[in-house]
Amino acid sequence: MIEEQKQTMNPEESARSTRWDTWTCWGLLMVAFAPLGPQLLGSLFNILYNYYHVRPFLVGDQPAILQNAIQNANLVIYPIAFACWAWAVGSLWRAFRTLVDGQKIEEARLLSVRRRVINLPWWGLLICASAWLACIPAILIPLQRSAEPVDWRVLVHISISIVVGCMIGVTQAFFTVEMASHRMLFPVVFENARPDQTPGAYPLTLRGRGVMWALAAVVCPVACLLLLVVTPHTRGSTPFAIGVAFVAVVFGVISAWMLGQLVSRPVNALRGAAREIASGNLNTKVDVLRADEFGLLISEFNNMVGELREKQEIQAAFGRHVGKQAARQILEQDPDLQGVEREITVMFADLRNFTARCSESTAKNVVEILNLFFADMVEVIEEQHDGMVNKFLGDGFMALFGAGSSIPNHAEQAACAACAMLKQLEALNERLVQLGYQPLEMGIGIHTGPAIVGSIGSTGRGDYTAIGNTVNVASRIESLTKELKVPILMSEQTRAALDSQFVCNEFPPQHVKGKAEPLAVLGLIHIQSTSSIANVATGLSANK
Repeated sequence: MIEEQKQTMNPEESARSTRWDTWTCWGLLMVAFAPLGPQLLGSLFNILYNYYHVRPFLVGDQPAILQNAIQNANLVIYPIAFACWAWAVGSLWRAFRTLVDGQKIEEARLLSVRRRVINLPWWGLLICASAWLACIPAILIPLQRSAEPVDWRVLVHISISIVVGCMIGVTQAFFTVEMASHRMLFPVVFENARPDQTPGAYPLTLRGRGVMWALAAVVCPVACLLLLVVTPHTRGSTPFAIGVAFVAVVFGVISAWMLGQLVSRPVNALRGAAREIASGNLNTKVDVLRADEFGLLISEFNNMVGELREKQEIQAAFGRHVGKQAARQILEQDPDLQGVEREITVMFADLRNFTARCSESTAKNVVEILNLFFADMVEVIEEQHDGMVNKFLGDGFMALFGAGSSIPNHAEQAACAACAMLKQLEALNERLVQLGYQPLEMGIGIHTGPAIVGSIGSTGRGDYTAIGNTVNVASRIESLTKELKVPILMSEQTRAALDSQFVCNEFPPQHVKGKAEPLAVLGLIHIQSTSSIANVATGLSANK
């Protein structure tokens, strides 16, 4: 019948029903039955202890009274404890099912459910401890009605057996409930939420886990062995001592395993994520949900990875504008991008008569030519000569050398890049002719001097660039290439930063807009073949 109903559901409803069936069977049920095993083990210890250390001191009708008292306690106390625990877990059923089905519940109700899930181990501890300790008066009071006086050792041993069994069962139950909750309840209840930020929740700390493990695996068994030494020996004391030692080893191993699971899982997840980050994968994330100190650690780790990923994305986006290598250097030297003053070399490059060509060509052809031109020039400047193309200015661009690094030879890099650009333009013109376009001509102006390099603009949007007189002079020098009919012009400041390998042709001082005094300029003819700076073309006459 159930299978027929599932066949009539649409795929989404069927998948949700299957998911709900799975979580119903293994989620709440695993948590509900998690304390059962530890309580049975604690009860077994209690029964064996009473058999060897209490029964020999019973006389008259006391064995029958003790047996009836234990049965009555089991029939009254444990059903009440089971009902309380069933209520603590069962009260989550409706909200849990709603969340599994992908539906939303009220924020206040959701907060209450999350708080209950985190505190569930404490509920189990309180209920189990109350049930165990309630057995002391439930057993000792009926014994006082015996016709024979009750040996004081009976009262002491019964109390000790119940307390030790309680400590063993309760501590083990705490760990099992916590493990089951982490695996089965947390992924549903804390989807897109942080357990460690739940108000009113009291997760067990790492120090508390160590104390609780010591109680279960060390204190209780050792206390039992000490009691066997200080109390009178009875029949079967030796086998019981061996049994206690065996139980101590077993409980120690079980407790260590559970404690290791609770600690090693987030540690292994963090270690694996750290390895992924070290290998360059910033898309990793630790999905372990914890409400204790690990929760905060995991959350901060994920936040750190997110910030690294965001920084990488910013650097990649920034690199698309100024070049990857330059962007990395800029962020290292001026992370706030507020601007720094440094000596740089500025280059302006512009295509000749390209405005007239645009009026005679289609927009598609113009864009195609510019993309080919800019692609080649960017590669020469950024990939080969450590510069950065800072701005595209219609049919030209501005490039900076030395803005993103402290290289002392930025003027030489600019001069070499200018020569390489002309050589690259020759190769580009051959391709353009094959595509049916007219060849291009270019003018380049270079100037070296101080400038402010940083982010200029409003608080919401800025432009990383260079400003100052050096930029203006470089632009004016580039405009002189048309009048002097040379492809490359530089200022005397740039020439002073070059060595004798750069052969230049001096021109008379030129008047430029914005300058009261004439500007001394030189034309770069070629770089001698013996230059150790760059091996570029020396024949520039074709561009003169």
